Parts: sequence; structure tokens; C-alpha cells
Amino acid sequence: MAPEENFNDNGNDDPMSEESSDTDDTPDHRIDAEVLDDTDSCDEFEDTPQNESIIFDDGNEKIIIMLMYQLFALQTTYSISDNVMGILLKLFHSFLTQLKSHDGVDDKLERTIELFPSSLFLAKKKINLENNSFVKYVSCGKCHSIYKPEDCYYEKDGKRESHCCTHVPYPDHPQARFREPCGETLMKSVSSGDGKKNYLHPKRLYCYQPLKQSLQNLISRNDLREKLLGGPSKGPEGVLFDTIDGKFWKEFKDNNGEIYFKDPRNLGAILNIDWFQPFDGVEYSCGVIYMALLNLPRELRFRWENITTVGIIPGPNEPSLNVNSYVKPLVDDLLTLWQGDMFEEKESRAMYKFALCCVSSDLPATRKLCGFVSYNAKQGCSKCFKQFEHDGPVGTTKTDYSGFDEENWTERDPKEHVRLAFKHKAAKTLAEAKETERDYGVRFSELCRLPYYDPVRCHLIDPMHCLLLGVAKNTLKIWIK
Repeated sequence: MAPEENFNDNGNDDPMSEESSDTDDTPDHRIDAEVLDDTDSCDEFEDTPQNESIIFDDGNEKIIIMLMYQLFALQTTYSISDNVMGILLKLFHSFLTQLKSHDGVDDKLERTIELFPSSLFLAKKKINLENNSFVKYVSCGKCHSIYKPEDCYYEKDGKRESHCCTHVPYPDHPQARFREPCGETLMKSVSSGDGKKNYLHPKRLYCYQPLKQSLQNLISRNDLREKLLGGPSKGPEGVLFDTIDGKFWKEFKDNNGEIYFKDPRNLGAILNIDWFQPFDGVEYSCGVIYMALLNLPRELRFRWENITTVGIIPGPNEPSLNVNSYVKPLVDDLLTLWQGDMFEEKESRAMYKFALCCVSSDLPATRKLCGFVSYNAKQGCSKCFKQFEHDGPVGTTKTDYSGFDEENWTERDPKEHVRLAFKHKAAKTLAEAKETERDYGVRFSELCRLPYYDPVRCHLIDPMHCLLLGVAKNTLKIWIK
């Protein structure tokens, strides 16, 4: 991810701001919250009649909704846990319930009190916070295989018991002991609040958003669809201004052999994956897979509302060698949309196609996503077969990156790369897989299942660090010196 991305162009990330509030004809029932410090006085309220009831109009539901938005905004700002939020909601609900029994509470206020949620689940449901299109998978904490939740437990003596991970990395291994499944427990037992019941809950959840639903949400926006069908802006003649000026945009062909981007409803995407630390003071790394549409103009392409979140990879540690299990549902959707599918427009339906055109991540993430070995390996280049020697065992000394003799560099062939990737996948033993990695610098990637995707050509070399963080600029200064 790019550092310090501005996800809100108007500079207002408050969910209670005017731009995020309702714009219907009903009166505005905004709740103004004031923070009173020790110097504030309540003397001005002493003359208020004690039996005068608070007057509410018919916007009781809206008042509760706006209050929930404020509470969840506070939770995000001050990193309040869900457990504490649940306790606070129960406390408020109990207080308001007791308030109903006192004299002076009119019917309108009583109805407002009745609408106040008593649990975190009801509070999220009130503002549709849980209303998303994510599909949840159970992720193995050891090998990162994913399963549907209903496949992760079984019934025994009227109780549910957790299954264990059944993934076998080398099912055709000649030795039986290496054909044993992973065996990691997928679910954990969680007690209810009163301790009377136990429930099974996934140890780790992977959230995936189906690609067609994400695209439908974007296409349904009339203003965005017009920009989408209009395509990227062309730059000055002879200048590489945007992707539309490059060879790929002009040469890429669809499944019928026609130039893909001649049809404005043929969409292309750029994919990124990166990890981040969601908590301060704790080593806990989560990953996010997301993509942007190259058909949009540059000024709109990477705005946060136009970015599609594909998946959220659970922590606490990121996968070490590849992310195939997390990318597999995306590749399945890409294979379907490559053939085309119908999408709802304003007043009709139209055929759209969708293709992955490029991967834009940092070096480690690109290697995991596209099927290459680490950048500090002997075959560490993802574009050619230049070998980087070591003075000792790999990882113990610095890699020698000298020898910029381009005439002797052999470029990687995309078809050969895909062939070697499937050879790596079909390896019967770890030794066979390591041999392919050592000799060719190739690992299997789910992206190799895409018939049109060129894993060698269609990945950028760390644009975040090279361009946004100035690595290329700093390197150039050193060379000039």
C-alpha cells in the first residue's frame, strides 16, 4: 500500500459529517456532543423545571442511528474493544430501561428508549454495519488452507466438534509419513456471556468479497459508469501519460482474438496485496488484497470509494512463501468474468468482461502472488535469469548484485514460466519442488491458471518503494556521484 494514502479527498473522515448524513426532506436531528472539562459549570441548568419532559419529534429511529454512528466513531478513534463496547451498550440500555419507570417520561421518549440496542450485534444491525457481501472462510493457522465454515465441524453426542485441517502438501510422496495431513484444529470453543453454553468459533477468518458483486456496485453508480465507459484520458502525442498509451493496452486480446479494450465494457484491473500492523505495540500483521479499474481516468482510479477490496487475510503472521489459498476464489471469479457476464445498468442489462492486467505490489508480495522465489535468491530476478551469487550460505551474507551485463541476461519466457509453475505444483516431494525453485526461480501461483495472464510481463517492480518512497531517485543520485 502506498504510505499515508488520503482515502477521503474532502479531508473529512468523520462518519457524522454533513456529506455523509442523510439528505432526505425530514428535519435534521443531529446530536451535538460536547465534552465538558472540569471548568464547566452546570449552574445554568438549575432553573430548569424538574418535571419538564424532553420533547422528541417523530425521528426517534434516526436519533438512535445517529447516536450509534457516534459511538462506533469513538470506538474507532480510541481503539475500544468490542467487549467494552458491548458492556457500555448493556449499561446504557439498563439505565434507560430504569429511566422509563420514572414519572415525567413522555411517550415519544419512551419509544426512543425502546429502540436503543442492548447488544453490539443489534447496534451494528441498526446501522447495517454487518450488511456486507463478504464471504467468510475458515483459515488454517498453520498452512493457510481455507474451508467453508459448515465443513469445519461435525456432530458428536449432540455436540459440535471441530474438524482438523486436511491439507496434504505432497499427497503423492513415496513415504507415507509425508502424506499426513496438516492436522491443525480449525475451530475453538467460546463460552457465552453467562457461561452456560459453549459455541464453536473459527480460530481465523478469511473474508473474501465476490468479484461480480464488487463490480456490480461500481457499475450501478451512474456517475462512475459514465467515466468508466469513457476510458482513461489520453496524454500528449508521443508521451507515455497513462496505461492507455502503452503497448499492452493496444495489443491485449480477448478470448476471441479481438483487441480487448476496443469495447468500453471490457474492464481491466490492477491488483495489489500488502500487509499492515492494525495494532500499536503488538506484532500482528494483517493482509489486504485490493484492486483498481484501469478503465477509470487517473484522477479517479485510486480514490478510496473506487477501490475494490478483494480479501482480508487474517493475522497474526503473513504466509511465508505464497498466498495461493487466499487468491484461489479470486482466480475462480476471474475465469468466469473473462468469458463475460451480464451486469445491471441504469435501465437495462449489458455484457461486461473483466481481466487482471497487472500486479502492483512491493517485492516480497509480488513474489508470493506471481510465483517467484525471493528477491535475494540465486534466481531472484522476476524478469530474467540473471544469477546473483553469494559468498556463503544464503541468508548469512549479502547478495552480490553486481554484473550489469545486459547482453548476457536471458529473459524469462511467460509460457515456460507457467509450465515450470505447474511442474512445481506437481512435485511429489519437497526436494523436487526445491529443485525447481533453485534452478528456475519459479513457484506455483494461482494466477497461472488464467489463460491470458503473463506473470513475467504483467507485474511492476515495486512502484511503492521505487517511485513513491524515492528509492529510484536516491539510487540515481548515488550513481551520479
